[in-house]
Amino acid sequence: MNAPSLSRLMAAPKSASRSSGGHYRLEVQAGEKIVSSVRFQAGYDWQDNTNGTGALRPDQVRLKLDKAAYQPGDTVHLQVESPAAGKGYLMVESSSGTLWWAATDRTKGRHNGGCPCCWRAGQRHDLYFSAIVVRDGDKVSGATPKRAVGLLHLPMATGGAPLKSDAGCAR
Repeated sequence: MNAPSLSRLMAAPKSASRSSGGHYRLEVQAGEKIVSSVRFQAGYDWQDNTNGTGALRPDQVRLKLDKAAYQPGDTVHLQVESPAAGKGYLMVESSSGTLWWAATDRTKGRHNGGCPCCWRAGQRHDLYFSAIVVRDGDKVSGATPKRAVGLLHLPMATGGAPLKSDAGCAR
């Protein structure tokens, strides 16, 4: 990662603009000597691992939601794009395990599906859609089995719980 050096702390605004994408390092300091940091990339294409082409990788199932956030009781509409035809599973998972799943028989390309949002989701923020599609191998054509995986956070609308912080930007 080509993140700029963040060696000194500078006075900065309390919030950052959504349009200020790039590579960042967040530092949290507790006391005089304890510092924890994490590097991350923010901006429009933070999730793009195709170097800007938008192409679907052969090991990736692309998942896309219809809304930015969901309320408990909503129906989640999900677009699933598979690189190959095959059988698989679509699941909603959390830190406590699988909450919902459905077996799928996918053809190559985009498909739309949905599931109810009924697992006390308003109280959770650890929900993810995961998808796996496996193409069978074929001895005659010499095709080997192929597995593609997708993972997407399921955002829940909570009405905005405020978080007190003292933010500063390092340059």
